[in-house]
Amino acid sequence: MPFNPLSWFRSDGVSQAELQALRDELDISRRMDQYLSEGLGYGTSEDKAFGDWVFSAECRLSYQQIDALYRSNGVGKRVIDHPAYEATREWISIQADKAQADKLNTALNEIDADLLCMTGLAWSSAYRGAGVVLDVDDRQSVEAPVNERGIRSVYPRYIVDARYLQPQYVDPWTPVEYYRLLTGDNILIHESRILIFDGIDCGMENRQSNYGWGESQYDIINRPLQNYGTDYSIGSSLLKDQSVMVFKEPNFASNVKKNGGKYALKSARARRRMASAVQAILLDKEEEFMFVNRNVTGAKELIELGKDFLCAQTWIPHSELFGESPGASLGESGAYQSRAFYNMVRSSLQRKRLSKPVRRLLTYKAAELNQPPPGFTFRSLWQLTPREKAQIYRETATGDAIYSRLGVPNATFYKRFTPDGFQQDIAIDPADLAKAEKEKRQQEKAQARPLGFKTPNQKPDEEA
Repeated sequence: MPFNPLSWFRSDGVSQAELQALRDELDISRRMDQYLSEGLGYGTSEDKAFGDWVFSAECRLSYQQIDALYRSNGVGKRVIDHPAYEATREWISIQADKAQADKLNTALNEIDADLLCMTGLAWSSAYRGAGVVLDVDDRQSVEAPVNERGIRSVYPRYIVDARYLQPQYVDPWTPVEYYRLLTGDNILIHESRILIFDGIDCGMENRQSNYGWGESQYDIINRPLQNYGTDYSIGSSLLKDQSVMVFKEPNFASNVKKNGGKYALKSARARRRMASAVQAILLDKEEEFMFVNRNVTGAKELIELGKDFLCAQTWIPHSELFGESPGASLGESGAYQSRAFYNMVRSSLQRKRLSKPVRRLLTYKAAELNQPPPGFTFRSLWQLTPREKAQIYRETATGDAIYSRLGVPNATFYKRFTPDGFQQDIAIDPADLAKAEKEKRQQEKAQARPLGFKTPNQKPDEEA
């Protein structure tokens, strides 16, 4: 219970007028304390001690703000484009025989499938979602599900962001079945005819308030991006003002008093322009000029702090986001940072957000070519050095030799050598193991049988 100073007094010993006066004074003191707290910023966003630990949801950026960031902010654009480029840089390896894989690769190259997926992934990160509307010729209307058995041709018709592709969203538990294309035609399209690139998943509540789409990367890194830009501008301004030009002019105070405050600005600007234009300063005999250097420290540390926070928010290391050479303290020339970044691209982008649209496009293209839907894998983003490759080959060959002695058929290890390069992980069929084990027992049994020995079921040789 809050403390009440009026409880010190009893109503029988104090008059009502005195009690009312005490109430008025207490009310005035409370209001003055509130005014003082608001004036000093206690408990508000301006209070540093309060703002350091309180998290609050910020409003979503408008699409005009997102357009401005994506168009005119170099760091902001690289945050979006670089992970999408890395996710599609090595593209995919189709798991089919060589003839089928070559036909599918040719068909995907004709429509620039890797560039299409890179753009869709980038736009989904920036604009909360994107979609590639496919022109599927399956003798069905655009509102009907795709008939994979009747596909005659597949061609990407539109690529749009979330502004122009409205999901007919019901709730988080019901899959979206239809999308409305808002590009002039305003038509309803079945979801099977669209390659959907969703935004960043930040929970059901955020998705409900965002019409079924995920979040934009800019909504998440807006504050760190602003802080980095502010820190960079402050550091640049501090370095520019490190050296100050000082003029000693006779009767300066009286001239300012006579001609007004603009006299000082005009005089300083005239001298600075002269120094910049002719690289010389002309002074009266009684005037003096000097440079005063100020000791400015902490500007570089301030900018680096903003960089570190931005890298932590985007999961992109310094070497990838700012093109900086990693320091020796990072170990293996920053190899750990690069490996962590590639692992993030593989798990967060390729597997979660890119696999489904790529699988759908590959299935439709295979149906167009009268082929069964093949499997695929994303090629490795991390490139090994020749020494690392030789070590992996040697250790893998040693392990294969051990498995071969245990009965694994040698033909199984030939799967490691594919047109896309050496594969460490291969599948071993249990039926092949059982067959190899049976052949091995028969061979051991035949080797252990002495020459001329007749089994009970064998008939004796006839005498001549």
